[in-house]
Amino acid sequence: MMTRKGKKVLMTRGTCRLSVKHRKSIVKLLLSGVGGKIYPILGKGRKTKKLLEKSLNPENCFIYEENGRILGFLAYQNWRHSFLTPSLRKFIATYGFFEGILKTVMLLFTGFSFRVNEMHIRSIVVSKSARGRGIGTKLFNAMMSYAKKKKVKTVTLDVVNTNSRAKMLYERLGFSAVKETELWPINKILDCNFDKVIFMRKNLEIS
Repeated sequence: MMTRKGKKVLMTRGTCRLSVKHRKSIVKLLLSGVGGKIYPILGKGRKTKKLLEKSLNPENCFIYEENGRILGFLAYQNWRHSFLTPSLRKFIATYGFFEGILKTVMLLFTGFSFRVNEMHIRSIVVSKSARGRGIGTKLFNAMMSYAKKKKVKTVTLDVVNTNSRAKMLYERLGFSAVKETELWPINKILDCNFDKVIFMRKNLEIS
């Protein structure tokens, strides 16, 4: 905990006791930041929000909170756990049998596999009203400190080819592009506004 001009600020790794209100806040931020990746697969509307709220694994995220309000978060995945854990049962319960199975298959198609001692940043999202205050950097630094503490050897992330600004930011943070994945024809089927995903990596020095 820290204070910032009289404000109560928390920078924490999520816990299983994340409130319903905070789950809703995280999903709202998630969709505002990376909805372009999620909507083509899961669709827009209450069903998608409901699925995401139920599927959050808060232990795989870092949260920046100010006066009880979540202003940003960083979600990550490793070889053991993921930030989002939507099971087939949850898909079917939310979308129905056939649509649920179809969306599960599409989600699996766009996923990655990870090596032991590797962490993958799924998303870094900061509320529009709080941007420009270095919150994203603080979240990134918190995750990197945690990764080193856990003896993680590699941190990875992916960025779509239409987001050159984010790619340049990650390069300044020490990430290098190692692979590009073509999404055709799935990007046409899903009507995505991007056609490639760039996989980036940063090797950590473990003391």
